[in-house]
Amino acid sequence: MLDIVIPSYNNSIVLSRCLAALAMTVPGRHRLVIVDDGSASPHKEQLARTLAQFDREVLLLEHPHNRGFKEAVLTAMQHCHDRYVLLLNDDTVPTRDFDLKLLHAIESDDRVKGVGPVSNHPTDLFQYRSPLRQIRFDDFDGPDAMLQHFERVRPAGGLTEVPFLTGMCLLLDRAVFEQVGYFDGEYEHGYFEDLELCCRIRELGYRLLVHEECFVYHVGHETYKHKAKDEKHRIILRNFAIYERNWAHLPEHQELLDKMAYAGKEHPI
Repeated sequence: MLDIVIPSYNNSIVLSRCLAALAMTVPGRHRLVIVDDGSASPHKEQLARTLAQFDREVLLLEHPHNRGFKEAVLTAMQHCHDRYVLLLNDDTVPTRDFDLKLLHAIESDDRVKGVGPVSNHPTDLFQYRSPLRQIRFDDFDGPDAMLQHFERVRPAGGLTEVPFLTGMCLLLDRAVFEQVGYFDGEYEHGYFEDLELCCRIRELGYRLLVHEECFVYHVGHETYKHKAKDEKHRIILRNFAIYERNWAHLPEHQELLDKMAYAGKEHPI
């Protein structure tokens, strides 16, 4: 029913933590498709050691050179055949049964084609919930203890319709993901292709939801930490110009800009 796609580049330590959390929170339920996006040898070796201890179905795909989040997902999609695909950043810590909660949400209405959890990190924009800022994974003994704390502080329940979801943790109807053509080819290396995807899904009349009782911890700013600050800024500005050219006319654009400004202030790149 579900393939979990995890791109990773030179991030073997946080990826190992993510995989350990998945082993506890979704034991044996889904196939993992990991794309090593051109990592250096020490990270490849660490990943191999981690996977050797991992008791579940894992497909490891490798790029000879770093090609970015978008291309890693496209590589993975050639091997995904289940009804749903879950895109998951390697710098996340999923909590127990997060997959079942997201599946429940996406199957709540035939028009729902994308679902995400709430997040502790402002860069997740419409999924960010400020009371969750106090949650730090290192303060807890595993994802279950973190989930218990989340249950005490979470501000709401139920499902919330949103205009955008981020690729941090994004459950998609695979057929619709294919229908809209995956990610737009103009975007370089990452940033804003997930927002573009959401716009194209909604343009077809479909809905996007956040499950307010589903929490995935997000470290943030790990995916592109290997890039120089100036290079990241160049990519962000270039990609955002592409996004605005296509979608600045949407009524929620100002709200998006406000959330991005807040995220940039709270967590500068």
